[in-house]
Amino acid sequence: MKRIVILLYLVIFVVLCSVVITSCSCNSDKTTKKVTKSSQTESKKDNSGKSSKSGNTSNSKNGNSSNASKTSSLNNQDKTPKQCSVVFRDEKGNIISKQKVKNGSAAKTPDAPKKKGYYFYSWSRSVDNVTGDIEVTAVYLKDGTVPQIELERKNAKVGDNVEIKVLIKNNPGIASLSLDVLYDKEHLKLTGFTYNIDALDGAATVPFNEKADPPCLSMVNSRDNITGDFEYATLSFKVLEGSKGSYPITITCDDENVYNIDENNVHFELVNGLITVK
Repeated sequence: MKRIVILLYLVIFVVLCSVVITSCSCNSDKTTKKVTKSSQTESKKDNSGKSSKSGNTSNSKNGNSSNASKTSSLNNQDKTPKQCSVVFRDEKGNIISKQKVKNGSAAKTPDAPKKKGYYFYSWSRSVDNVTGDIEVTAVYLKDGTVPQIELERKNAKVGDNVEIKVLIKNNPGIASLSLDVLYDKEHLKLTGFTYNIDALDGAATVPFNEKADPPCLSMVNSRDNITGDFEYATLSFKVLEGSKGSYPITITCDDENVYNIDENNVHFELVNGLITVK
């Protein structure tokens, strides 16, 4: 009988131990799941934080790029120099003068050095409106070859009609030319002028206007440079009553109104005409 009781106790003990072990195993699984879930949550938070930071970095970079672009744009808005360099050189390339001038203003031309057997003719380009760095070279011509605009000299009597030719000599080449004509209006009357159209190579001309003061002989835009000696025009005068003596016919010319096909100014020496009334 005692043995049976002992066996029953043993069975009960084994069953209780089994229940306890099973309970501990379940609790352990639950704890593991909680830990795993918590770890996943923390991982998501970390990933979310990294993503946000990455986004902020990207935006920051884009912002810096945009600001740099704006700065570059502002810097490139006006590349026009405020000052321009003008260098004057002699025929051999030696520097005569260096100047800094405001963009769009004129440089001051220096005195060109003398050259034996030659005379200074002009600078190689205009410096009246400088808009960039430029170099200008002195241009020389041989003595005795000075470009000239010359008016004839004639004798006349009261009441005569006198024609005075306008002659171009030692001409290096021009495409446009304008001359103002001055004379003694008390003793001479300009009745008209005519151009030598055949010599002007298609250039447009300004017709005679008796109301113009002073009258202007002007041609512009020939098809090519007109070179060599030629007769430019003929002035017609009438000698008025009471005239006696010598009466100059004067021409004036601004170098800006005399230029070649490349729009470089050309300088001429002016030789005035004369009507002598006896």
